[in-house]
Amino acid sequence: MTASTMTEKLELFRTNAAGEKEVSGADIRSARKRLGLSIAKAAQNMDVGYQTLWRWENDKAQPLSDKIPDLLELIQRANRKR
Repeated sequence: MTASTMTEKLELFRTNAAGEKEVSGADIRSARKRLGLSIAKAAQNMDVGYQTLWRWENDKAQPLSDKIPDLLELIQRANRKR
């Protein structure tokens, strides 16, 4: 991923009150659905549990920093499908 692509994708992430990057569950769900992936398959692709991805999509939790590259890849792949 190039620096400009990374910057583009990071625009999907907002900064919360603590200064941390976060993304909305709707953005995650939209990317997954554009790829035609079930929650189970997308979770497997990102090496997280079904419940973890479900929580992200429903704004019950935010991805940890080590999962952000996987999430960016999911969003990037989905954007190519448009």
